[in-house]
Amino acid sequence: MSITEPLSIGGVTTPNRVFLAPLSGVSDQPFRRLVRRYNAGLVFSEMVASREMLHKSRQSERKSRIFGEIGPIAVQLA
Repeated sequence: MSITEPLSIGGVTTPNRVFLAPLSGVSDQPFRRLVRRYNAGLVFSEMVASREMLHKSRQSERKSRIFGEIGPIAVQLA
């Protein structure tokens, strides 16, 4: 098994086994796009509090923004 092989998780297949870990205060959209350019197979958003998501706070909207991103992306909820 190699990190360059695809990985299937449920119904999602990543092009490789290189993942960007969710990093609070770091994994914003510009950083995810940069990491994707270096061929990460899966990227994560910053951690978002589920209560903030329910209330649609400006901060939760910013952290979970995935508009225009291509490929698998995961949102980490707390």
